[in-house]
Amino acid sequence: MEDTFESLQTTLDAWIATHEAEHGHKPPKARIEQHPAYRRQTSLLMARCPPPAADACARFMRRKKKFCTKRRTPNDPDGLCGLHRAEAAVTSSLTHAPTSESKKSNISKRMKRMLNPFRVRETDAAKLPVWSEAYLDMSLPLWVDIGCAKGRYLMNVDKKLHAVSENRQWNFCGVELFAPLVEAANLQVQQLQPESKNLFYVHANINKDLERLQFPNLRRVSFLFPDPWSCGEHTTSKNAKKRVMNPDFALRISKLLPPGGDIYFATDWLDLALDIRKCLLETGCFDIPSFRDSSNQSTAQLNPVQSSHIAQYPYIPTLKTSQISSNHFSTQQQVSQLLQEDLIDVQTKFAKPETLTDAEIDLSSGSWGPVLWLAGIPYDGVQTERDLVCEAQWRAIYRLVLVRNSVVASQ
Repeated sequence: MEDTFESLQTTLDAWIATHEAEHGHKPPKARIEQHPAYRRQTSLLMARCPPPAADACARFMRRKKKFCTKRRTPNDPDGLCGLHRAEAAVTSSLTHAPTSESKKSNISKRMKRMLNPFRVRETDAAKLPVWSEAYLDMSLPLWVDIGCAKGRYLMNVDKKLHAVSENRQWNFCGVELFAPLVEAANLQVQQLQPESKNLFYVHANINKDLERLQFPNLRRVSFLFPDPWSCGEHTTSKNAKKRVMNPDFALRISKLLPPGGDIYFATDWLDLALDIRKCLLETGCFDIPSFRDSSNQSTAQLNPVQSSHIAQYPYIPTLKTSQISSNHFSTQQQVSQLLQEDLIDVQTKFAKPETLTDAEIDLSSGSWGPVLWLAGIPYDGVQTERDLVCEAQWRAIYRLVLVRNSVVASQ
């Protein structure tokens, strides 16, 4: 009798149930994917799909039941695109076996869209990092990336800075809620950059472990594309409390950053960007650089520390919200008609503007002046993976750098 997808699923379900009865938990996905029934199912799905184009990626995406349509990387031996080639490299770097059979280790799969922070406990004291072992030069300023995911952003920043100067300029620390990604990132650093000793990743719930981590010589915090809890069409008061940035967290950050330190955030959700901006500015401990400050005019209103560090600061926001939407045009032309109708104005060929006007946004933003965003990507233009996705989908990105002033954070 020939196998069908349904009969193979029955066999697979029976094996999973037996494993759960014997061990008290379901087998990890890595073992399920190695089961003959699962592999046979994948083969049947692949046989039903049109084969990939000659220059397309050869990776079959089981959940979508189709081959990847991205262009394959030239001269790649496995015929994969850049994204799947990078995932394969990270997966192959995991040479150790997981300590528990139930531990999730399939990091090459797509992550959950959002991970509930309330389900992750604070880090055990014995597992907190020893910074003197993580970094070779403790005198370097520390750059912390909150929610670093696979850690590639900090790796690319370090690589770009090292290409300019042989001497390391920063120590980097990525903090991530999803433990397997942290393990993979640290292994990748050890194997690809064993001599650096200035790049380290930590598994922690930053809301619970911020002070306990005791960051040494902290000077910069990046907060890029955080999970959009309660954003857009899904705006509800129920999930807003799950956002990492809130008034209390902003105040805690301000107590750790010294005057002249900065925080850089970016998101493709306008309501989330406005909320992060509001939380930071309401502490009274952060300033937004402006042309007034950079030209040293009206410096009598600023204390010496403020006027000195803002006057030399290069990241001055210049674009209104509507300007970001209308100017955010990607050069990519191969896009589905549905995507064009959802995101692109057919007449202007630009991204559709936000529903709120700049005047309405300014009116609700408090007493901090007009809401302006950065026109480009700061810190040598290093992009995250989400940056590339937003470019491909014509999604506007709202970026801002705020500088720590000399105001003492309230207790």
